[in-house]
Amino acid sequence: MFEAVPSADVYFLKHIIHDWNDTQAIQILTTIREHAPDDAQLVLIEHVLPESSSPHFASLYDMQMIVWTNGRERTPGEYASLLEQSGWEYNETTFDENDLLGAVKATTMPC
Repeated sequence: MFEAVPSADVYFLKHIIHDWNDTQAIQILTTIREHAPDDAQLVLIEHVLPESSSPHFASLYDMQMIVWTNGRERTPGEYASLLEQSGWEYNETTFDENDLLGAVKATTMPC
């Protein structure tokens, strides 16, 4: 599992990382980074939790992911941590707290 990835300029993953716990998510992102060229970009489309503890509809998805897959929804800060631990440079998360989906963007870190 998580062994081979083709080289690409942009990696686009939608609703993938939320299926996995942090250890497995880091493994997936690290495998992609190991095969990515030095100028690659990564875009994750996921349900994004707000940094605040205010009620948010994505919290329901978070509970479902915990029960169904042992994964979870994450905040922008949590995505930044996963990306940095796996060799990516976190750029930004674009989302509106009134929407469910956000785009988490990263680029390759120099090795």
